[in-house]
Parts: sequence; structure tokens; C-alpha cells
Amino acid sequence: MEKLDAGRFTAPGSAPNHFAEHLRTGSLSFGTYSIPAGGLDDQHPHREDEIYVVTTGRAKLVTDSGTVDVGPGDALFVPAGEAHRFTDVTEDLALLVFFAPPYSGALQDVAARRRERLESFGRYLEESVKEYERMTEAEKEEFWARTDTTDYKNLQQMADAGIVLDLDEDQ
Repeated sequence: MEKLDAGRFTAPGSAPNHFAEHLRTGSLSFGTYSIPAGGLDDQHPHREDEIYVVTTGRAKLVTDSGTVDVGPGDALFVPAGEAHRFTDVTEDLALLVFFAPPYSGALQDVAARRRERLESFGRYLEESVKEYERMTEAEKEEFWARTDTTDYKNLQQMADAGIVLDLDEDQ
């Protein structure tokens, strides 16, 4: 068991809001999100389901599916990917925030990390194909004699078919 100090408003200083994560496990994360009266909620949609519990303050929660006034004791569920924002913060707002699975960043951040990994893999794959193409027939036969995996066979088929990965932004 662990007792957590959470749910109290924290002034964000010069930032528009403040988030403090208090707990992270393999299945969820938990923190306190604070927005001062008149402050700005600049968050973006996340890939996790989210539950807010208002501990102090008043505001409106605006989502793709509607708008609701919120105050102390209100519990709010926002499904993964749904755009949402607290507006009209009339009193310093403090919310307990639960993410499941654990928070990984805004969708745009997750997409950027995924794109970086894909581009890195694309470069690796391209170099592997070039290396394979430089091999003599005897080296290729030796390679396949000691390699019996579906991934490499698929790579050979892609190289033989002239398949090229296209990583343009529009894809």
C-alpha cells in the first residue's frame, strides 16, 4: 500500500498549468492537474482513457461530445483520443487524473515518436537490402543456409520484388 499526497492545487508559476505525476504502474498512471483561475488548459488528446475527479475549483469541460460545468466532487470520463479542454476556469482548479494505460504523451507526441522509430527502421531496412543486393549468389546461399526466419525471407522477397518503403508524411 502507498498513501499518496495528491489533489491539492499547485500554482503553475509562469506556465499556463501544472501537472504532477504521483504514481505509475504497468496498467495506469495517476497525478494532479492544476489550472489557475482564468488559466489555460493547453493539453492535446491522448491515447489513454482518462478519469478526472475535481477536488477544488470550478470550470467547464469541453469535449467532442459536449460541454459540462464541473466542480468539487465531480468525476469525468474522457475516452482515449477525444479532444477535451477545461475552459472558463473561475476558481483555481485541481483535478485528480487517472490514465489507463499509463500516460504516454499527447497523440501528436506519440505519433512523432512512432514516426521516428519507423524512419529509423526504414533506414535500417534500406541498408539491409543494399547489403543483401551487394552479396554474390554464393554469399546469399550461405546466408539463407544459416538463416531460417520468416523476417529475413520476407526481406529477401521484398528486395527481389523491388519494394521500397515510402515514409512521406501523407502516408
